[in-house]
Amino acid sequence: AIVIANVSVTPNPVQYSDLITIEAVILGGAPLVTNGPQAAESVTFKFGITVLETVDLIVDGDNLIATLQDVAMIEGLIPNSDLAPGDKQISAVFNNADNNFSVDPNPATTTLTITPEDARIVYTGDMIKAAESTNATSVTFDLIANIYDITAGRFSSDPESDAYAGDIRNAKVRFINREGATNVNLLSGWYNVSDLIVEGDTRMGTIMVPGGLTISGLSNSNPSRQITIGIEVAGYYTRDEDQDDIVITAYLPNGDFITGGGYLVTTDSEGRKASDDDKKVSFGFNVKFNKTGKNLQGSMNIIFRRTEADGRVHNYQIKANAMQSLGVNMTNPESMTAEYVSKVSVKDLNSSNSNGDLDLGGNKMLYVKMVDNGEPGANDKISFVLVNGSDNPNVLSNIIWSSHWVGDMNEMMNLAGGNLVVHSGFSVGSASTASTSKKVAEVDIVAADTADNLLKAYPNPFAERVFFDMQFVNDGHAVLEIFDIRGAKLSTLFDKSVEAGMIYRLEYAPTDVVPGILIYRLVKDGEVTNGRLIYQKQR
Repeated sequence: AIVIANVSVTPNPVQYSDLITIEAVILGGAPLVTNGPQAAESVTFKFGITVLETVDLIVDGDNLIATLQDVAMIEGLIPNSDLAPGDKQISAVFNNADNNFSVDPNPATTTLTITPEDARIVYTGDMIKAAESTNATSVTFDLIANIYDITAGRFSSDPESDAYAGDIRNAKVRFINREGATNVNLLSGWYNVSDLIVEGDTRMGTIMVPGGLTISGLSNSNPSRQITIGIEVAGYYTRDEDQDDIVITAYLPNGDFITGGGYLVTTDSEGRKASDDDKKVSFGFNVKFNKTGKNLQGSMNIIFRRTEADGRVHNYQIKANAMQSLGVNMTNPESMTAEYVSKVSVKDLNSSNSNGDLDLGGNKMLYVKMVDNGEPGANDKISFVLVNGSDNPNVLSNIIWSSHWVGDMNEMMNLAGGNLVVHSGFSVGSASTASTSKKVAEVDIVAADTADNLLKAYPNPFAERVFFDMQFVNDGHAVLEIFDIRGAKLSTLFDKSVEAGMIYRLEYAPTDVVPGILIYRLVKDGEVTNGRLIYQKQR
């Protein structure tokens, strides 16, 4: 008797890391008489040329059936098989066929379509960076991103997540210039995700583009450049979404500096020298470009505490010795950010014998991110990551010390005491802040040439006087006032009705005011805008 055989796979299509069930059936293959022979005794299931398993056929009415349940579609479980997205052959070879039957076809085959697993992305590289000097024409950015299987880390609760994770090392990543004419101008080639964020967790990896990305074309007439960068994931994974895009900004430094001092009370520190929970990390720093804008200068001193095997709490000191880069973002005057990288050395202050400890000494790199959320500093945030040389600061096994590692990356903490100050003459998206020495009247009305709201203070820092430009979309009433750092009002510069589209230019020259940080506040029809001035009175 001729009997028909087939094989089927469910679900189909399937993501490469998910489970499949394979079923083989011989229609009419059951014994023709009681205790008689059946069409075949077993079936061997194959994925391509790879043998999965041999399963006995059982009688189901007039048919024979064999099922292989919950086969994991992932390397190692289906060894030596190509599980890259695409169409694959599944076959069922029927064994020990009886002469009374002719099984057709043998083997039976079907096509399984494998689709990529979902990936998620977090960009962790440079976002804003100043050139090495005001005469430079280019800036080189580190392009770094963490890549996740959708089941992993901070994305495990994603509604599109499933129960079956793949191996993120099967993903490849490239960076794209989103502003290209075809939206695919490449900034990098494809790179395999080879470094795991957490050793042994194959669901989370990181990629650092060798050599980074150089943005050129900076000049005095074009002091900044911004590029929107997309990140695309391919290979056994897929991701290419606008929501992952980031904007990186290169600019010429103009009075940039960061300064601060205080302490954190750390929790969840990680690394080979992870600090103890609930102990202080004390720090003080001052980093700026010199007067010519050609070099970074300054210092940074950090002390963290760790209980060692001798039972004593050791104090480890990090000291900056070669400033590498500084980036400052003043887009939001109420929440100013900075990113800073420096070569540093590390010393155990409680031990004179550090021979053989490769986590001490020089050739270390410190990555600092901070947010200045205004005065008096209680809401300011900062983070520190310390690694050897050029090691990727996203890989947990690379970390010597991190101030606050949450799940899969270092995150900022609120200061427990102290203050941070971030300043720049550059602000993303702002007009030029070039100073002027021209004497102007208290109120000088000129024709408007834009329709956007505007409040600009310049120069900042200032030594003798500062100028304000104000422009509004709608008619109304505006009040501009100056306060000292303690909140005491120093002057009301403007308290009048305003007309839409007009520019109001004001001048403020302090008298009997202590140099330091001043606050300006604009109230327009109930809407409040605050900003910060730095008064550096000439001696």
